[in-house]
Amino acid sequence: MSQWFKERRQEFIVATLKQFGQINRQDLVRQFGISVPQASADIAAFLASDPPHVTYDVSAKVYVLEPSPDLWGASLRPALRTSVSRSS
Repeated sequence: MSQWFKERRQEFIVATLKQFGQINRQDLVRQFGISVPQASADIAAFLASDPPHVTYDVSAKVYVLEPSPDLWGASLRPALRTSVSRSS
């Protein structure tokens, strides 16, 4: 699979967390038409970069962006760059 597509999905994860405060595998499946295992791998690649303020809500089965003073800043951008470069 093309690196370009992986990068778009990683960007979508960041944008969705910032806009809606949460993301799950089905968000990626709906947006990109990918399989559930691929969505899981994309989220795992994002989480491998240890993004700040992202936790898993077991009861809702979603990854949640916790409120922080730097919520609208660049706090997730380093995680995006790291996760994309690690998934190469």
